[in-house]
Amino acid sequence: MGVKGVYISFNQSNYDIDGYEWSQVVGTTDRVNGDNIGKLFVSFDNNPVTPYIRNVYRLPQPGPVPDDPGDIIDPVGPGDVEIEDPDIPLASAIGLNDVEHMAYIVGYDDDTVRPLANITRAEVATIFFRLMTDVYRAINWSTTNDFSDVNEGDWYNNAVSTCANAEIVTGYADGTFLPNKSVTRAEFVAIAAQFLGGEYTGEGIEDFTDTAGHWAAGEIRRCVEAGWVTTEEETFRPDDLITRAEVMTIVNRMLRRTPHEDHMIPAMKTWVDNPKGTDYYEAVQEATNEHEYERDGDEVESWINLLEMRDWAALEKEWSTANSGK
Repeated sequence: MGVKGVYISFNQSNYDIDGYEWSQVVGTTDRVNGDNIGKLFVSFDNNPVTPYIRNVYRLPQPGPVPDDPGDIIDPVGPGDVEIEDPDIPLASAIGLNDVEHMAYIVGYDDDTVRPLANITRAEVATIFFRLMTDVYRAINWSTTNDFSDVNEGDWYNNAVSTCANAEIVTGYADGTFLPNKSVTRAEFVAIAAQFLGGEYTGEGIEDFTDTAGHWAAGEIRRCVEAGWVTTEEETFRPDDLITRAEVMTIVNRMLRRTPHEDHMIPAMKTWVDNPKGTDYYEAVQEATNEHEYERDGDEVESWINLLEMRDWAALEKEWSTANSGK
């Protein structure tokens, strides 16, 4: 059974539903009107049912943090990437599928996965677009946007448009999205924080030595509180470009995926540039191999079966057809 008075995500604002008992509640793209009444999709045991109209009461939460308005930072050469496991319970990401352990990163034909390479804004939007639950994606589905440089026919249009409609990503003051711009560590964490509930405020969390006063400081603190960002180091390097390995590590935490190399399957897909012994080996293998799993009492994940990687292009066509009337 669900919990009375739960906090829910409703287009990145938080509401308290008092007196009702739901197993899951997901908001539609309709905005709450002046009477604080909004249309909700309600599901029991993850099965969608007919939308209901319920009173919802707004709780304070900061709005989406805009992307860093500064200049594009030139890529830096690959260095050591230190990735530590969090030592606090991981928060759930609202709207993302944390049940199926799908392969959300696709490697290259030369058997590389390029863990130390950078990642673009379009690629980040695509990762989160694919990882959305079917209900959350359908609720926020869009094939149009207000960006001057994201157009129909672009391979990333549906992903960017849907993420923008869900208020997960934002653009720049000049109306651009800059889909091919590489993402900084601060920018990625600011996007990730949009999947957190309002109970994660960042209050009482100390800044890193180089994030106090930074435009993304609040979102970084929220992600630290959620266990998605760790604090083993005094610095965060917010304006450094984030690596693919770092993205996979944070996304795995967002999905509460806790891989361990001793509990993987030897027949899994491996990569020539992801050798054992690196700080990111487990994170990369987890993100690139679709699998069934089980957990023990200590939440240790063990793979029990490898699955064929889903055809993302075919799935997107299915999603487009299913949502063509919107």
